[in-house]
Amino acid sequence: MMNSQLSGCRDALRLLHPNLQKWIWEQRWCKLTAVQQLAIPILSLSNDDVIISAQTASGKTEAVFLPLVSKFLVADLQAQLILHVCPYKSLINDQYDRITRLCASLNIPVYAWHGDIPSSRKQKFFKSPRGIVIITPESLESFFVNRGSQLSRLFRNVKSIVIDEFHALIESERGRQLLSLLHRLELIVGRRVQRIALSATLGDISLAAECLRSDGRVKIVNCPSNDVELLVSVKAYYVSAAPSGLTATTPSHILDIATSIFEKTRGTKNLIFPNSRQNVELYTSALRAINEDKRIANCFWPHHGSLSLELRLEAEQNLKAPLTPANVVATNSLENGIDYKEIKSIFQIGRPPSVSSLRQRIGRSGRTAGTPAILRMYTLLETIGADSDISAQLHIDLIQSIACIELMRNSFYEPPRTAPLQLSTLVHQVLSSIAQHGSRDAVTLWRDLILSGPHKGLSKPDFKALLISLGAHNLIEQDADGSLLLGSVGERLTNMQDFYGVFPSAEEYSLHSSGGALGTITKEALLAPGQIIIFAGRRWKILNIQKDRSVIEVEEIRTMDGESISFGGGALYRHPRVVDAIRKVLAETNEISYIDDVAKLALNDARKVYKSLALSNRHLFAQNENLIIFTWAGDLITHTIAHIFSLFGLTVYVDGFCIYLKGLTKNSLANVCSQIARIENPFKIFEDIDPPEYHRWDWALPKDLLRRDFISRACDVPNAIEFIRLLLESLGKELNSSHSVDE
Repeated sequence: MMNSQLSGCRDALRLLHPNLQKWIWEQRWCKLTAVQQLAIPILSLSNDDVIISAQTASGKTEAVFLPLVSKFLVADLQAQLILHVCPYKSLINDQYDRITRLCASLNIPVYAWHGDIPSSRKQKFFKSPRGIVIITPESLESFFVNRGSQLSRLFRNVKSIVIDEFHALIESERGRQLLSLLHRLELIVGRRVQRIALSATLGDISLAAECLRSDGRVKIVNCPSNDVELLVSVKAYYVSAAPSGLTATTPSHILDIATSIFEKTRGTKNLIFPNSRQNVELYTSALRAINEDKRIANCFWPHHGSLSLELRLEAEQNLKAPLTPANVVATNSLENGIDYKEIKSIFQIGRPPSVSSLRQRIGRSGRTAGTPAILRMYTLLETIGADSDISAQLHIDLIQSIACIELMRNSFYEPPRTAPLQLSTLVHQVLSSIAQHGSRDAVTLWRDLILSGPHKGLSKPDFKALLISLGAHNLIEQDADGSLLLGSVGERLTNMQDFYGVFPSAEEYSLHSSGGALGTITKEALLAPGQIIIFAGRRWKILNIQKDRSVIEVEEIRTMDGESISFGGGALYRHPRVVDAIRKVLAETNEISYIDDVAKLALNDARKVYKSLALSNRHLFAQNENLIIFTWAGDLITHTIAHIFSLFGLTVYVDGFCIYLKGLTKNSLANVCSQIARIENPFKIFEDIDPPEYHRWDWALPKDLLRRDFISRACDVPNAIEFIRLLLESLGKELNSSHSVDE
């Protein structure tokens, strides 16, 4: 085995340019990693599309850029360009440093390209478009909108497009936007351009390959996990509304968790993930309060997308500084990509958003040889009383955390969803394409964006209806020769700075102190002069609110008061496999070795409830004048079932995978289920709904297309109907065999 590895390493090295072999020697690498040995031959000897899936810290970046840069060196350096697309600005900054070190002595320019980079640094590329450009999807979009006539010159020498953290883009709005831009780029240069996608967590690599290139001609490098030891501990805390004593507004369970984190992070570097920007602020504030109380220099920093660039860079630089204690409380802004070799532990507060997310976060730890990856998880428990709902008695935050850990250990990660229509992104790309060319005819748009592009699933009549709707909203207009131009509204919107992104731009205040900009706060937050708020882990008094300028002026104050700000944002959907794993944890009797005593008691209580109510084979319960349906399905299916019931006039709300039906008898439910089951085409149930406008350009869609788009991304109608039919069958048996049915 050892001889085979050495042979593979030598074979891969021989394929690299001598200058790169010298660079590897200067880095004092003992050998190439497994993924480098597999990827270098494929990328050196072909121009095929490739997906590289390998664990975090396995050397994927070098696995790609060593052979690509080697090709640079044996060709004309003046005619070589690589686009490296990254979803996060922080990752671009990190990759810029990493790739610059590789190219420093090779006469290959490297550019970091996103909204926070001064335009002066980009001018050299416009004069001589070669080298490596590390860019966000939004900045790439700006090329098409603002430099349409120059694109052929700027991109004619592009040889490869590298997409980092591909799992974060698959079938998202940004992912569809990026694939559309890459296809349009190929139309400009008149040839197929190699695509290379990198990811640590891909649930179904064949689906990812189809997403990368729909014709399926994609080579796959799937490298097995390395042997990094994983240490896990889970502690449970009961949620309390009572103040902690240290601050007037911080609940005691937050202080308890913060105290535990404080003790376990002393003198080291760690990442803390509490799942939301609001929680980032709460926990950073609590940790800094403990610091101040103990008269210790601050070693806790917040990191999320609403903070200013300077504050985010401060956190990142403290993590990178060698031999200095530093802890960053972050959202998923630090989940991906950035290489912080000294991270000791990952702290997860509350259940993880997904198995894939948990794997990514753990991948930040254990990145130096011989050190384990450490996960310290804190789960939240609800105090159970006589009136507690059945779902509360199952302690789902704890059980789902255990389920995610077990799924991760078995190498399961959520696969990408079947592609929804994403018509909002299509509207954006229609406007972008017209802005790029000045005008475009409908036939060409159909061919470029739908027939040969990534926006599948729309017929010609549907596309015509979409264009008519865009015209009705003055986004586009038709010239006398039939060409489509930007309308007055389209012209104004495409000229706005925020056009490049496909996400809605929230109305925000810019927060300023005497020291400069701190970040942004949504205008939906209820704020007033004199109010004390928590932001960037510190407490500020609002001095004034300038609504006309969208500016809030604040000053920092020394106080234990203050309230956290809601930043908005939604929850992620649970995959059906996660729900299956939750049931498995509840059904088993084995002890979980990595949970503390409080968690063990809560787990045992939850298992008793699960067993006593026979939840392994029962779906329906009556409690407190409600009917409770346990779907034991993924959130998409559960929400679809609830939506269908609401369309039939039932009062419904959803809690996890439980559906609560208020004031309903089993007989009445059976009647409703029977009506639903008899409908020949269940999609007709949604014919009269007024679909919500979630996405940025939904307002411009015709209602019928918006309705279909909503169903494609937010509903699982076939599985929902199948569940309702099974529920009807179960209800029929129960009602027929019962002699005392609750009416």
